[in-house]
Amino acid sequence: MRGQPTFVLMLFFVGLALADDIPETKTKAGIATAKLPAHVMAPAGKLSLFADFKKKGDLGIPLYVVNRTGKTVDLFAYNGQLFLAAEYEAEPGKWKPARVVEYPLCGNSLEPLKLANESYITVPANVAPAGFKATMRFRFDGEATPVSNAGEGVVSHDDLAYLLVSKTSDFGLLSKIAKGEFIPPAESADFRPLAIARLAEPSFEPAKTEAVLKSIAQGPDRKHAKLAADALKFMRKFGGK
Repeated sequence: MRGQPTFVLMLFFVGLALADDIPETKTKAGIATAKLPAHVMAPAGKLSLFADFKKKGDLGIPLYVVNRTGKTVDLFAYNGQLFLAAEYEAEPGKWKPARVVEYPLCGNSLEPLKLANESYITVPANVAPAGFKATMRFRFDGEATPVSNAGEGVVSHDDLAYLLVSKTSDFGLLSKIAKGEFIPPAESADFRPLAIARLAEPSFEPAKTEAVLKSIAQGPDRKHAKLAADALKFMRKFGGK
């Protein structure tokens, strides 16, 4: 996959350095494009993605990765899964991430794959089992192109809330979530523990963080009080910035 994010490649090469054996690049010939189903759009001269929304099954939406570039294309996968970003149309013409793209902590399980010219593979594009219906599309994470066709899918409130809480740098918002003053829309997940843990990060001002965590630790909610107390201990042990 062209233009793969730098940190993914860094993880990959770090993994190779740590591994006992350096894996050879795998050539995944795939299936000849002559066998593509008639309804799958795959422009000549391009690497393309086609999401077969009408064929959604238990594993997700079949996503065709088709190489018609005239040359072999490099792809990267983790435990056999490509790094796919799911997006939904939040409002007409405005696309937003539907969930976090998970990356490995080390590069050992990253697989360098090669997709031969005029061939394709099919991978499952996962969609949420519960949530709200929305127009969705897929792309390789960190890539501007290719982008799949759009169709109806399901977006999870849990996934969106996790995306918000795990990525935001808004101290005020995290504090409200940690204290239970604001509960992000969710199907079932409790995001207070994640917000409490994130407050202990050194990017936030220690004095302000301690004040928030102390108020939770001294509160009546024993579960979250313990989490806040543990976060305070972590901060005091490892220090702030």
